[in-house]
Amino acid sequence: MSINIKIAKAYIILITASFLGHILSMGKEILVANYFGISIKMDAFYTAITIPNLINGIIVGTFGIIFLPIFVKYKTINKEEANRIASIAINYIFIFMLFASIIIFIFSKQIIFYGFSGLNTETALFSIKILKILSATMVFTGLIGVMTWILNAYEHFSAPSFSQMFITISIIAFILLFVKQMGVYVFAWGTLLGLIIQFVFLLPFTKKEGYNHYFDFNLNHPALKKTINLSLIFISLGIISGLTLVINRIMASWLPTGSIAAMG
Repeated sequence: MSINIKIAKAYIILITASFLGHILSMGKEILVANYFGISIKMDAFYTAITIPNLINGIIVGTFGIIFLPIFVKYKTINKEEANRIASIAINYIFIFMLFASIIIFIFSKQIIFYGFSGLNTETALFSIKILKILSATMVFTGLIGVMTWILNAYEHFSAPSFSQMFITISIIAFILLFVKQMGVYVFAWGTLLGLIIQFVFLLPFTKKEGYNHYFDFNLNHPALKKTINLSLIFISLGIISGLTLVINRIMASWLPTGSIAAMG
């Protein structure tokens, strides 16, 4: 298959996935508007998801920008060595995300009450409970991120692109089936279940492409040292960029009810 055909095929897959994803997202937003609107419960959800999204964006997004080209370079030379490099990255990202999720779970009350001190008590209590649930999503987000990098490196774009819809579908299903029993917590549980499904869905594709996992923790590997060194600058930029949204939501917590939800 020629390079042009590969590019065209990848482009069609990404456009199709994006189109279907936007349709599902629109359906989800209609349901959200119908059941919750601009309310304290949506304020609570958007507040709770702020810190997990910040960490995910900095670690998963930034690290992937540097890691992907290095992984591709090694893959063309020695596939198993590339798998070993990816394994080291997965192992440490898993440890970091697990540690971060435990810290967020334990200190969720302090994060909300002191970080978003403008929230009223009712909104803050909702947000604390949601944050405890969302803390578990960070582990799966990290693993899914690395699996997506690996599949993209093997020029497999369809599974990662379409699997992102599982989160939206899961949230929609939770809203339709459990909104009366669970209220605003449908978003947290829907997100968690969607990520678990996405993770399980991507596993066989990474295996099919030839990925083998190693329990290797060698941070002295030249590829990992290079990735970490190059990532520091991008992580700093990611922190600066991500903090903008955090600060906006902190300031919005002092505004009338619905201000954080209105920001989205």
